[in-house]
Amino acid sequence: MAASLKTDQRSGLSYVYKLPNLPQDSRIIPDYLDDKVKEHPERQAAVYYPMGGGKSCITYRQLQDQSVQLAAGLIKTGLKVGECVLLIAPNCLEYIVIEMACARIGVCLIFQKFGSPATDAVEMAKSTGCSAVIVCAFGSSALYGESIVQEWQKTPRDGSTDPPLAICAGFKATEGNLSYEDLVRPNELASAEEIHTVFEVQSAVQMEDPLLALMTSGSTGKPKVVLYNHFQFINVLRASCFTLPNVDGARYFNDRPFSWAVGAMLGTYLIPFSGITLVFLDPEISVRKGDVVMIRNILQDERCTHAFLMAYIMYDLIHADAIPEYGLSLVEYALSAGQPLVKEMTSKFMAKFPNVLLGQTYGCTEFGPFAFQTYSMVADTDHVSFNCLEMAPNTEATVVNNDGRLVTKNTVGELLLRGPHLFERYVTNEEGTKAACTPQHWFKTGDLVTMNDDGCIRFVARMSDAIKRAAVLIYPVEVEMVISKHPDVDQVVVVGVPDERFTQELCACVILTHSPGSSEERLDAIKEWTLDQFPPGPDGLSLSPKYFLSFQDFPKTYNGKTSRRDLTKMAAEKYGC
Repeated sequence: MAASLKTDQRSGLSYVYKLPNLPQDSRIIPDYLDDKVKEHPERQAAVYYPMGGGKSCITYRQLQDQSVQLAAGLIKTGLKVGECVLLIAPNCLEYIVIEMACARIGVCLIFQKFGSPATDAVEMAKSTGCSAVIVCAFGSSALYGESIVQEWQKTPRDGSTDPPLAICAGFKATEGNLSYEDLVRPNELASAEEIHTVFEVQSAVQMEDPLLALMTSGSTGKPKVVLYNHFQFINVLRASCFTLPNVDGARYFNDRPFSWAVGAMLGTYLIPFSGITLVFLDPEISVRKGDVVMIRNILQDERCTHAFLMAYIMYDLIHADAIPEYGLSLVEYALSAGQPLVKEMTSKFMAKFPNVLLGQTYGCTEFGPFAFQTYSMVADTDHVSFNCLEMAPNTEATVVNNDGRLVTKNTVGELLLRGPHLFERYVTNEEGTKAACTPQHWFKTGDLVTMNDDGCIRFVARMSDAIKRAAVLIYPVEVEMVISKHPDVDQVVVVGVPDERFTQELCACVILTHSPGSSEERLDAIKEWTLDQFPPGPDGLSLSPKYFLSFQDFPKTYNGKTSRRDLTKMAAEKYGC
């Protein structure tokens, strides 16, 4: 009898497919909003806390009315299905109205970070073929808005002497520009004819028409512009809802900029898709000012049931002075993303807020959130499955070696992803698009992971972050996890610096806790302690970093992640050969 392949030889390979948990259909984003208006027209869609104090709100009915009004005005400007418009704005209610209005008429929004130099913003608009720019700038930032419009108006229009179209919100529109307020006409309703025209255009928009383009973080180089159509992004939102349990009707806090992937995928577009009330603020309040008291009060006053908490907000909440019990008493679920949770910080958060179910999600701009894990008690952080994440529904995942072949379970390799939420392409970057995916349409994440017997993945490192010392490849996370246990270490990132003898050496970039003693003395003590934690390995070398560098704060990427690239450069300038 001929030999046969044992079934467990196949099942032992790193591959998993999670079945869809919801049926697919051909609706586009604003269809979901219109359905939600029928169900709960007076529910708040969004609540905004600006920098100067106070708050403003918009209901589902108002969001529908204003987005139809704006869509009617945009149609009159001549914008058509498939055209692109650059949107540059801070977090504001107008941002959400603009998103819904453009989606209604099939206009693709290119998101640009608010605060980008005017020349960079206009160059983005030109390189992506935008027909218009929409700029929101309020109060003291009005001059910034005007500078973008002035730069944009220098752009020649094919076959026309008229200046290119610019729509201004919050600041005065000069000659040749249009005012957002005039287009929306907040004190009057659209005419029956305008409404009919908008819904006629909306009915012609299909699920594979472009919806939006987001910028990657730039952690591995120049940020790329990631294009999604309606169908793809709706599947991203399905995955987002899987990471946020019981989200329908939730009052959900998220402080992320709307132009970032997390702000769109786990923020504004969940309003029409899942029926949330989005509670948001100016990110300067939470990031630069670190106003944890205001955040606590918002969570309580708005009766938030769900909250998106980046690691720095978790840190601020943990280290804040005594927080009254009511501070997080209504929050049932908190979600974190952007970088793996550190066990020590997670344990401290769970100990301080034992009634909050804490989850973390793992994702990327090109695919959205694709894996998650939840913790319900401090003991969960000591479990062997900590940071071992389950794949989201409708997702295929595999782990491969350098030759693109599947590795066995529990073996380190690159994570590849496939599914209906995979992005369409990088805008104006055909070569980048080809390089990002295999011929079989697997997206190459650039992340090193392991997959266990249950099909769950554990993040090891970015391929670009791995450190080659002598003949050994070192993954920073395995060193960081140990150093973070030292009581004087608040946060740590391990990077490689050039070394004449070993090619690279380890440098631990450390943010110290607020404790007595000089930074230099405390770093020396940490270094001595680390030597005891890492005995020499088979190559005769210890994983204890050769260098320690103290920081007050870590540099951030475009979308708020700790920038290893910048830390590596700073460490190399100080210690590199």
